[in-house]
Amino acid sequence: MMMKMAVLPQHLITDILSLLPVKSLLRFQCVSKPWFALIHDPYFINVYFENNNNNGELSFIVETSELELSSPLRRWKYDYHLVNFSNEDESMSEPLKIIPPFFRPHNLVVGCCNSLVCILNYDDRCSPCNDFEIFIWNPSIKKYKRLPLVPIEPIEDNLLQQSLAFGYDPVNNDYKVLMIVYVMIDYRMKPLEIMICSLKARSWRRVEDQWPCKDSTISSGPVFSNGAFHWLIDSTRAGTLLAFDLITEKFRVQATPFKSYSIMGLNVLEGSLCVSVNTKDQDIGLQRINVWTMKEYGVASSWSRLYTVRRNFRHRRSLAFSNDGKKVLMQNMSQDLYWYDTNNKTWSIVFKNVRCNSPKYWAMSCVESLFLLDGDSDN
Repeated sequence: MMMKMAVLPQHLITDILSLLPVKSLLRFQCVSKPWFALIHDPYFINVYFENNNNNGELSFIVETSELELSSPLRRWKYDYHLVNFSNEDESMSEPLKIIPPFFRPHNLVVGCCNSLVCILNYDDRCSPCNDFEIFIWNPSIKKYKRLPLVPIEPIEDNLLQQSLAFGYDPVNNDYKVLMIVYVMIDYRMKPLEIMICSLKARSWRRVEDQWPCKDSTISSGPVFSNGAFHWLIDSTRAGTLLAFDLITEKFRVQATPFKSYSIMGLNVLEGSLCVSVNTKDQDIGLQRINVWTMKEYGVASSWSRLYTVRRNFRHRRSLAFSNDGKKVLMQNMSQDLYWYDTNNKTWSIVFKNVRCNSPKYWAMSCVESLFLLDGDSDN
């Protein structure tokens, strides 16, 4: 007598699949129609992302670039790798090269949000401001979506430049790209036009709210946090945060308690805005960098100091904490990566930048996800 195979309850199947690697799930789409529907279900996709985002592992998309000396225009050549960091032995996995599905020879990373990467793709013979394409790409599943072209009309005798930012609108469950077009007037770059495009709408439109700091200089950013883009603005001696809310699509300005000339950089650490402030230790007369974070978003009084780094470390930005919270993964001005022990004030190198031709290096936090399963494939 043949025994019937036990059938697992649906919730157990969902729980098991949500813990598997993306590579396995892509194969399991072929198991059956119910499994295909489950893997493509928006609820399952979100659960899968949350599981990977909270598993304590550190994964990064690493962008490296070097100057192409053989190119007539001496352009930068960009490569991308997927890298995992171990919290236990402070080591870096062997970088896995990933190939973007783009059709022009040059690209620039705009930003990384919820495992999706926004990349500007342009031709070698064209200015990236005049002829370009923008892709939203999921390197985990090698799927992408191309945003519509944005024709920018040139202005006679004036130089145009653009700045792009990529983030997530949690209320409308939509990803958006903000583009600020600058024009050179009296030897200063001034915002000319602000446009936005969402992944759902797939169309560009002008932002009604105008840039509020036209006579100020942008000193960093944009960085994405809490549903908004942020820039540091040098408008007065006090450092000022300019934010653009992706939900309301409005600008807002907020002062910081730091002197503008002492702020070394702005980034996001553990989901919170973080600034590096250059200070002088009065007791021993040495320069230090204090790293501060905004504990309660939007509340100026909630800035709290996380740790202090010796000035000769040439600190650039902090990327992530270790699982035990005692170490922080840091990048210095030479583009090296270190684990820094905030208690013992010691560090150990993770990645040493030894590439030639004045290379650039950048790392963006990224976890595996199934977002953009309905996108185009580069396979």
